[in-house]
Amino acid sequence: MASMVAVLVLLVVMVALILRPFVFPAPENNPVPAIDVRQQVEAAIAARKATLAPVSQGRVCVSCSAAAEPEDSFCRKCGSKLL
Repeated sequence: MASMVAVLVLLVVMVALILRPFVFPAPENNPVPAIDVRQQVEAAIAARKATLAPVSQGRVCVSCSAAAEPEDSFCRKCGSKLL
């Protein structure tokens, strides 16, 4: 019985490998232009830098990473005590 199951599984795998190119054809060769990718990456970098700018200019809450003023004792965003 176990050998019949093994043969059946092997047969199913072989059929799947044979039919795979017909069921899941290879994608067309349409690469994304490099200019589009570069613009997307540069936009993502600029957006990330904009979110990091306030953090690099002063104190930061250790709980939520919000920027804090020098005179603050507690975070204005989450209320955690600033160190």
